[in-house]
Formats: sequence, structure tokens, C-alpha cells
Amino acid sequence: VEKIAVDTMLSNQVDGLILVPSSTKKHSHLTPKKLGNKPVVIIDRKLDTPRYTTITTGDEAAAEEAVLHAVENGHNYLGFLIAVPGIDGFTKTQPEIPITSVQERADGFATGVKVSKPKPKSVAWLYCEDTEEAANAAVTSLLDGPKPPSIIFTSNNDMLLAVLKVAGDRGIKIGKDLSVISFDDSPWAAAMVPGITVVARPVEDLGHLAVTELVSAIEGKPNHRQIVLPAHLIKRGSVAKLK
Repeated sequence: VEKIAVDTMLSNQVDGLILVPSSTKKHSHLTPKKLGNKPVVIIDRKLDTPRYTTITTGDEAAAEEAVLHAVENGHNYLGFLIAVPGIDGFTKTQPEIPITSVQERADGFATGVKVSKPKPKSVAWLYCEDTEEAANAAVTSLLDGPKPPSIIFTSNNDMLLAVLKVAGDRGIKIGKDLSVISFDDSPWAAAMVPGITVVARPVEDLGHLAVTELVSAIEGKPNHRQIVLPAHLIKRGSVAKLK
């Protein structure tokens, strides 16, 4: 699908492209030759061959900060729900993650667990197909485990919605009976009661900068840079204070 979309744009004789690649490694259709040497800006994730200007967000550091925030508030039983393309259902074993931003979130969560003081008593990891059915089943598995988490970290809003749905069906109150931190802010996350603590990514700034970089390249001033915009934790009421 990505290749078809790129070919369609090239057939329309665009002057340059802003791309969100679907895979870190499988991108033979994105070589300069295949793209007609058009100026290209990659956003949101990286390729394993840094041949273009790339603009991403600092997800790894922000994920670590999220874990430390939870531990500082007394959470000892942590659950992680990470959406991974290309898998069926959910698994406790980390699969190959084809998108660098997802890998960086997982790595940041893991670093947060490693450096937190005190160390959590229990940590549960689930890697999940990004579908409603799989996500609901994964959340159910976390909550019904022998050591259910007091807080669940989710890698995107789809996983967050699954937590909210399963918790709501069970009468579990967010920010009291179960805490949650998710990636990506949204108006509804801020408007909920309690509001959802999130790792906010500067997606508007990312988009504006991508256009600026592409226009500069089209005008003959290419600058192959690796730009990382900071993400930050927005603390709201979905993280209970247990100490």
C-alpha cells in the first residue's frame, strides 16, 4: 500500500515528499533512485539507512520519565501494553518491532523500570496486535493475572481505549482503582474526569518543520539532518498517589 501511494505521488510529478515509513528495514522502494532523486523528509520514525532528513520525537526519554513518575507515586505493580504491527493477538515475548518510534517507547519503559528506585515488585509486558479485540483481550489478561498492575502504560490511544473500556465494564475507577499513562495527547484525554496523564508529542511542530525542511530542499538547499523534538509528560489525575 505504501509503495502504491508513493508511486501515485511520483506519477503526479510532485516536487518532493514527506513520508511516514511503515517499516524501519523494509524500504527498498524508498531509495533515491526509486524516488527519482526527489527531495524527501521522513517524519515520526526512522529508517535504518539515514539517507534523508528525518524528524522524530523524543519518545524514549519521555517513556522513561513516565515510569519514574508512577514509581514516585508508589506504584509497585506495573503493566505495559504495546501495540506492534504485524502480530496476531498478544504475546508476553517482545516480537520484532518494525517501527522505530514503537521500539523507542518500549526501550524507554524498560529503562524506567531498570533505573527506578525502589524497584517495582512486579512488571508485566504485553505486545499486542493493534485491533480492538486483541487489545481488550490483552487488558483482560493483565487484570486477571496473579499480580494485576496498579498502573498500565499504553503505547498509543487505541491501547488506552481498551484499558478504559475493560475498566469501565468492570466498574474499575481510573485514577483510583487503576491508574494509566498513555502516549499521545488528545482533547478527550484532557476532558475526561480524571484527565489522562499522557506523553505528549509535538506533532504540529513536527509537521510544520517537515514542510519547512522540504521546501528548503526543493529550493536547492538540502540539509540531511536527524532532528529530534522533545516529548514531555503531562501529569493529570489518572495516576493515583499510593504513598
